[in-house]
Amino acid sequence: MREWVDATVKHLLDAKPKRVLELGCGTGLLLFRVAPACEHYMGTDISLTAIRRLETLTEKLPQVSLRQQPAHYTEGIEPGSYDLIILNSVIQYFPSVEYFLEVLDAAVRAVRPGGTVFIGDVRSLPLQEAFYCSVEQFKARRALTPEERSSRVKERMEREHELLLDPQLFVKLAESKPQFAHAEIQWKRGSRCNELTRFRYDVLLRVSASEQRTVEPLLLPWTSVRDAESALQKLAGQDAEAVAIRGVPNARLRGFLEEVGEDAVDPMAFVELERSLPYDIAIHWAGPGREDRFDVICTRRDLSLDKRIVQTGSGKSEGSEEWGAYANRPVKLAAPGGLSPELRSLLKERLPDYFIPSACVTVRSFPLTSNGKIDRAALPAPGRERPELENPYVEPRTPLERRLAELWSSVLGIPQIGVLDSFFELGGHSLLATQLIFKLRDELGIEIPLRVLFETPTIEWMSAAVEAIQSGQGELVASRLDLWSESSLPFDIRDPGTAGQASRPVQNILLTGATGFLGAFLLRELLRSTAADIFCLVRGRNEEEAMRRLQTNLAKYGIRDEAVSERVRVIPGDLGQERLGLSEAAFERLAGQMDALYHNGSMVHFIAPYVEHKAANVLGTREMIRLANTGRFKTLHFVSTTHVFSGRDIKNGVLLEKDLPQHPEDLRLGYTQSKWVAERMVLEAACSGLPALIYRPGRIWGDSVTGRCQSSDFMWLIIKASLQLGLIPAMEAELEIVPADFAARAIVHLSGAETPDGRAYHLVNPTRTTWSEVIESLADYGYALRTVPYGIWHERILQAAAESGDQAAKAVLPLLEGDWGDGMSEFQVVYDCTHLHQGLKGSGVTCPKLDRSLMSTYLTYFVQTGFLPQPSSGKTGHQGA
Repeated sequence: MREWVDATVKHLLDAKPKRVLELGCGTGLLLFRVAPACEHYMGTDISLTAIRRLETLTEKLPQVSLRQQPAHYTEGIEPGSYDLIILNSVIQYFPSVEYFLEVLDAAVRAVRPGGTVFIGDVRSLPLQEAFYCSVEQFKARRALTPEERSSRVKERMEREHELLLDPQLFVKLAESKPQFAHAEIQWKRGSRCNELTRFRYDVLLRVSASEQRTVEPLLLPWTSVRDAESALQKLAGQDAEAVAIRGVPNARLRGFLEEVGEDAVDPMAFVELERSLPYDIAIHWAGPGREDRFDVICTRRDLSLDKRIVQTGSGKSEGSEEWGAYANRPVKLAAPGGLSPELRSLLKERLPDYFIPSACVTVRSFPLTSNGKIDRAALPAPGRERPELENPYVEPRTPLERRLAELWSSVLGIPQIGVLDSFFELGGHSLLATQLIFKLRDELGIEIPLRVLFETPTIEWMSAAVEAIQSGQGELVASRLDLWSESSLPFDIRDPGTAGQASRPVQNILLTGATGFLGAFLLRELLRSTAADIFCLVRGRNEEEAMRRLQTNLAKYGIRDEAVSERVRVIPGDLGQERLGLSEAAFERLAGQMDALYHNGSMVHFIAPYVEHKAANVLGTREMIRLANTGRFKTLHFVSTTHVFSGRDIKNGVLLEKDLPQHPEDLRLGYTQSKWVAERMVLEAACSGLPALIYRPGRIWGDSVTGRCQSSDFMWLIIKASLQLGLIPAMEAELEIVPADFAARAIVHLSGAETPDGRAYHLVNPTRTTWSEVIESLADYGYALRTVPYGIWHERILQAAAESGDQAAKAVLPLLEGDWGDGMSEFQVVYDCTHLHQGLKGSGVTCPKLDRSLMSTYLTYFVQTGFLPQPSSGKTGHQGA
């Protein structure tokens, strides 16, 4: 966010305005940056709340005046009294192009000759389809057919409630209205590739003045960024005022527009040239029908744009004389809950699925009690209608589909459900999904694995799955995954002899997953054991938001001093996006700056299918390998898992560290499938010469000193559900429990001491703990539990979830599918740790046994946080922890 705000402020201050009028000033995002440089700044907004807030915040800015009024209302504003009019990030909310033109006419009357009207964050009409293709591509749970994608995009476009404008509109305005001398149309700039920098633009409408003259730029043919830099350096020596490079293919639209090929360039690669050249560089719209390209306009920094206008080459407008031809018609949101899809998408990024509301009710204001609090009893009840969805309604067509629709309706509370409706878009979540599976078992006598619902959450697919089971075909698979093909790298690893490696000490480290559990401890250990600066890739709209997320996570696990360390930096990005969500230039700059990469970040959901894990776990690893392979080689430290192995990989009951997982077809969880693919890519890169090490931790529990742990761990969910039942399953099982602080210390020590030759380390506890010892530790802590056979315990869990709505039982049930009745067979294997023992020899880094003392530490933490109940007996062994 800071980047594009900085770029916008630069646009505005380049003209050195003395008097500014901002229509729609909102929270003051631009006001506080621009007003200090002005003699007078008038801000208007339709929101009285926004104006009152700004009045308080601008008390020390006497040049600022504020008014509450709509954008088109300019009564009391003297004609020609302002140098600059700002309409930033507001016109998308205008009801029509006609209203926009009304506002623009009012703005033009207020600006002096030679002044500027700035219109920011305009959504591009010609790129609307490409934008929604990108949205559907990102959201799809599986690969969409062209017909499905086209249908979804068309429906989204028909429901568009914001105003989108064709850049040609502004060229047409400059041609037809004598007040305007020129329309300058620039794409939003920023190092991150997102909706703003791909599909939005800014407009500077220059108002005519007698002293203005037009500068025709010198034209350079487009070949490459390097050639352009060389040519611009020569032209700078010849005092060239302005230079243009036309028709550069735009890499940011690769994958969204068919015309964009492999020769495309990230626009920011040109902007980066500003550092070494005496030119300001702007990325301009290339003209009608050339949305896949951009123009580069370079102007000398001493060129006064108050008096000279560079001919940017947008050309003459084409097409209709009607203004409506250059805009869409926004759909009015008449139905309550019309924002539900957008709201649901936002909430999914921040909340567990079972915390997401199943209904959204729009109200004009909240009813209040006499004490000023929200009167919950007076709130309107949520409607039971089918919400607005991307797919059209298709009614059930067969008796089985109609019966399934009835069961879905009883669980979701929605009377009308179509066979193509997604269970989760209707408000379903994992707990409701479990209830639905119960109803299928009880009323149809069908056992459908919960993951089938997650993979294909429609009645159409569920009907096919039921028919397959009833006919004896077995479990229906929506699509066969070819994980071997998924694990192929789409690029070559460079020759180690020519790539070069850093000879300097490690100064800069990139860490992913620092907002997760193990990642928090890794960050702490990297700060303690190295002198490097740690750069954390964190999802966030800007650095401030990313840093807040990081600090919140560190505080959660009691890692407070590191949260404010001056050696910690954040990089807003996204593992699931190309180049980690960074621009090509920012990605290459990061590659040149980093000395080592610790890739710990991943999505972990033990029910969600592979396709949902792919973006973060597979594509994220691919981009980290790309980063390690860009510029000089950087060592990639990859955190995998012991669960990439299947039963067929085990030889004589032992898994060696040098063994390679060879049977992905046996892996049933989407998470483990994605980690298998990711590890295979790292192994492929290492075999080609990329320096890398692989760490395979087993089950990670909390800090061995403080007990701070994640409550979503499968075994702790079993323990919590058992405590609520008063029953615990008897199982012949051994647990491989690794404290998080040990895992972090081991990884950091090994990463600094070992040759990065692609070897793997099994981070498991050398001393196993039996399930019986865990039960004894619970009893020693004061919990009264009766041990029963696994089958009885499982049946009681089913009953508790179905009859009493027991939340702990519901939370653990989805994870009990498969072969758990055989006594937790996933733990019945010995992990060879030869590499681990050799690497840690003499380091003092040892893994503590999960004994009663350590169990007491964990239990105390969970009791103090309320995750586990207080023991009925006072016989707790670690109360002061």
